Amino acid sequence: MGVRFPKHQVTPPTADADTYGEQLGRLMPAGLAWVPGTGLRIVSVLRGLGAELARLHNRALDLLDEYDPRTTDEHLEDWERIAGLEATGTDDERRAALWAAVTAYGGQNAAYFVELALKAGFTIDIESGNSMSMQPFRCGSSGCDETLRGYAWSFAWVIHADAGLSTDEKATLAALIDRHRPIHSPPHYVYDL
Repeated sequence: MGVRFPKHQVTPPTADADTYGEQLGRLMPAGLAWVPGTGLRIVSVLRGLGAELARLHNRALDLLDEYDPRTTDEHLEDWERIAGLEATGTDDERRAALWAAVTAYGGQNAAYFVELALKAGFTIDIESGNSMSMQPFRCGSSGCDETLRGYAWSFAWVIHADAGLSTDEKATLAALIDRHRPIHSPPHYVYDL
């Protein structure tokens, strides 16, 4: 399942300096010294503080748009870096590509990685750790002529790829697989097809 972001149902109201200034004025202690009037310096101070609080309030509302890759603006580059995307196209195209990357459904089976490589122009075959040739050696059940492999080989997989790939193509294939593979399952590349 891909990541699901909730859509904004209700847009919170923006704030202004006067509203925050009035709220701060209501918090002042009671008494003749604090009677609101136009000539008091405290009113100017409260309006100044209200302006700053309104600015912070409105920036917090902006953050609601930044956490969603469909509406991000200021943090678009950060989202792309995290998703491993290149910054190409218009901002709307970049947001669409980002949303597609964030919500993409992947897989942990061999068929998914074969299809992924095929879309990138590579033909591969995968031998996974569940095959008999990759099982760890076990005393009592493994034969004397079998390869000694540890428990970690249960999660490893061998990718058989075209022997004619250039060094750059091999690096591109490895980067593609590494970006999408489960972190606990290291691939080993054999170029023999």
